[in-house]
Amino acid sequence: NGIFKGVKGKNSKGNIWLDDVDCSGAEKKLSHCTHAGWGVENCFRGENVKIKCNNASEGDLRHSSDKLEILHNNEWGTVCSSNFNKIEAEVACMQLGYRNGSVLENTIATGTSKIWLNILACDGNESKLMDCPHSDWDTDTCSHGNVVGIRCSEGQDNLEEDHKEEHVLDNEEDIEEVTEEDHVVDHEKDHMEDIEEEQKVFQSALDKLSDEGKRERFLIFFH
Repeated sequence: NGIFKGVKGKNSKGNIWLDDVDCSGAEKKLSHCTHAGWGVENCFRGENVKIKCNNASEGDLRHSSDKLEILHNNEWGTVCSSNFNKIEAEVACMQLGYRNGSVLENTIATGTSKIWLNILACDGNESKLMDCPHSDWDTDTCSHGNVVGIRCSEGQDNLEEDHKEEHVLDNEEDIEEVTEEDHVVDHEKDHMEDIEEEQKVFQSALDKLSDEGKRERFLIFFH
């Protein structure tokens, strides 16, 4: 988008290449518009044209220092706080790419910028704030001290991250419990193996005793 911003001062320098430019709006380049010819001009130095360009389109929003602004007729303006509630803040924040929105308790004072919108009545299904029912553009009775301020956040994403973190912690606790159980089982298994080994050694020693009396004394000693 672009708007005409008047002319430069008389002290501007440089060649004036184009004059009597007449575009239809379908041209891809300014040089494709009808004009008097390159370097053909009868302009004064104070007639050098001045424009302002931007990539925003009608109804676009921007959010700076909590202040909500909307573009209308290629000019940024504000929104009145009257009747602007949480549902309107949600629509605005979703248009800006966030999930949640809230209205600031204190209104924001602005300078002389336009107050474009007032008395909005969103139902929450709108994709743009300008789609909400509202009073006519630039027909408000709002003062510059009652401009709405909003706060946007990615609340749902944060909740999902918190849930993921809790799930990870739960898994870690489960792993610790399983590890402890495995440790007890392993310890008991080792103990049983030691007992079995001792029994084998005992039986081997007993088998080597041929004399029955020696066997009885051996058994009495170990019991």
